[in-house]
Amino acid sequence: MKLTASIRTISIALCLLGPASADELTTPGDAKSLGFSAARLARIAPWYQGRFDAFSPSDGLLPGAVVAIAKGGKLAYLQAIGFQDRGKTVPMKTDRSSGSRRCRSR
Repeated sequence: MKLTASIRTISIALCLLGPASADELTTPGDAKSLGFSAARLARIAPWYQGRFDAFSPSDGLLPGAVVAIAKGGKLAYLQAIGFQDRGKTVPMKTDRSSGSRRCRSR
């Protein structure tokens, strides 16, 4: 339960970082020019993957995620992590949008 709460908290925090429409963001730009550390962004996927690997598929928890970080309407980071269907080992894709939650600022 703590893992799910942590992932939700991080997702909400990322949504609040700035206005960006998920429909307009498809290709990450230069993270450094947007004020992000490429080395720190590179730590995100392994952190999430470690959390996904920590539970079994029978736990029924989140099997994967797509993490996007944007600033000023420009995408700094886009990474698919884990699985769409862990039982069938179908990897998550960055273009997967059905059933996802999008965060937008208006």
